Amino acid sequence: RLLDAGTYERLESAAGRLEEGLVSAAAAAGASVRVSRIGSLLTVFFEEGGYPPFFHAMLEAGCMLPPSQNEAWFVSTAHTDADLDLTLRMASEAFAVAAGAN
Repeated sequence: RLLDAGTYERLESAAGRLEEGLVSAAAAAGASVRVSRIGSLLTVFFEEGGYPPFFHAMLEAGCMLPPSQNEAWFVSTAHTDADLDLTLRMASEAFAVAAGAN
């Protein structure tokens, strides 16, 4: 699949959509974060120690993230638009949990 025409463009688009959605969801929840991304790799950095409650809220919702904010999330060709939508809905709720923990 990596050699298929448009694969890297689709990965870039999906990762960019996830990045933008995470930034928007965090802002709406009042969570102070920075999302760093290069290509299809990204991570969410909390400014005030909110990663543990965010991580646990995401895990309880069924989304397994790296246990440290210093590790990368990987977007792949297996992730569909529906997967990204679900992740962003989970993240919206998890950001609210994290913002409330601070």
